[in-house]
Amino acid sequence: MVRLGFAVVILVGSAILGVVVLRMHLLPWWCGVLLIVAFPVGHFANALFASTENILRALLWGVGRSLLIGSRDGTHRAGRAAVDAG
Repeated sequence: MVRLGFAVVILVGSAILGVVVLRMHLLPWWCGVLLIVAFPVGHFANALFASTENILRALLWGVGRSLLIGSRDGTHRAGRAAVDAG
């Protein structure tokens, strides 16, 4: 029962975080979509292959980490400003 509760919290939390990322334009749009989609797709894909959910989560967090590291030097913000200005 506790596991189901945590699954619901993770699902709702990642969906809310994905929507916030999409609305605030802090990261690329596809990162927000990936946050919304990765956990439900991972759950259903886990029924097919045992470790698929873990692979999708690792991809999600790896991409997010690399984007955050890239945004520290201003590359993402400068790119976003160029898009907004153009």
